[in-house]
Amino acid sequence: MSIADIAKEDFDSEISEVKAFVNSHKDNFPDILNNALKSAVRYEYTTVECNGTGGWYNPDYYLFLAVGGYHRGKIKKCKSKPQKYGYEYGFDENGRLIYDYMCGSNNYGLYFYNSEDVYRVGCFYQNDDEHIFCLIDMFTKYRFDGGKAKECTYFNILPGIGISMVEKDCYFYQDDKVAFRRYTYFNNSDKELISKHLQWINETGLRDMLDMSDMFDMRDIYSDDYVFSLDENGVFTHYTAQDGRIYDVLYSGFTLNDASYFPL
Repeated sequence: MSIADIAKEDFDSEISEVKAFVNSHKDNFPDILNNALKSAVRYEYTTVECNGTGGWYNPDYYLFLAVGGYHRGKIKKCKSKPQKYGYEYGFDENGRLIYDYMCGSNNYGLYFYNSEDVYRVGCFYQNDDEHIFCLIDMFTKYRFDGGKAKECTYFNILPGIGISMVEKDCYFYQDDKVAFRRYTYFNNSDKELISKHLQWINETGLRDMLDMSDMFDMRDIYSDDYVFSLDENGVFTHYTAQDGRIYDVLYSGFTLNDASYFPL
């Protein structure tokens, strides 16, 4: 069996686990979401430019160090809910992050904890006089090494169809360097999945409610490699891409100690 075949089996195994988790929660997910919103005892808010899956508390720091267009922002210092913000975070009485909400959207993330991993389940939620929807559209699994990201795996879910794409970001810590690899796996070898999804979107009347611009070409598994370099103070300074080119990091002053920012 080839390395690619083994990798596909690993991805297929993880996809099965995610499907089982989502299927066991999807019918009562609106209740789980509302309970989380009511259970929060402390809140934090980011500045407006904060974006991306989970925003500030996404432990996958490769995103804001090396990916253009991703902005981490800052945590606002405020005693009450501000009028303008990027993300709202709710914490339970034990200090654990239990939900996030992107301001001005219908996008929420719920957090589930087990012995090794943290799950973030993203959903599109709308409850008004015209529509009541709670669609799970993203599942993220975080695994940590001494509080820092070890693996961050994103499962892109086409509502009504299934998991279309998986991205796994892996970190390897070694002295004054951090090696990084991203694996991407598309779950189908043809366009059938997208055509079914578009048919379902049309049948349910969601085309006007959902952003359909993020369509993709089907591919096989592939990987991208980076090596981040740190100075004598542990500050990330630059990274070397797979083609050998060297780039400055996009977020200055970030240290290896800062990488343990997720509230475990």
